[in-house]
Amino acid sequence: MNKGLGVILESLFVIGAGPGDESLLTAQAKSALEGARRVLNTRDVPLPLLMDALRAIDSGAVAVLVSGDSGFFSVAKKIVNELSGLYDIELIPGISSIQYLSAKLKTHMTTQQ
Repeated sequence: MNKGLGVILESLFVIGAGPGDESLLTAQAKSALEGARRVLNTRDVPLPLLMDALRAIDSGAVAVLVSGDSGFFSVAKKIVNELSGLYDIELIPGISSIQYLSAKLKTHMTTQQ
């Protein structure tokens, strides 16, 4: 497909990688990763290079692993703002650091009364 003509490419999955342990990926994240033709990781690819790489891919589903959750202090906002005309973007949330920490501390993050 031709990005120059504004034709939407296949899916771009922005996947929250959670705390970084593969065993903590959600089933939805694992499924998207298995279906992706290319996988990029924000821990390995600096943001300017990531955006350039995403603009240069000419076909196939792409997955981008982002640290933590896809919508919580994430590069997802920049990807959506700059690339929504090129891709059908789906945000796949991961286990957030707050959820993970709460479980490890065996506590909850709500206010008790």
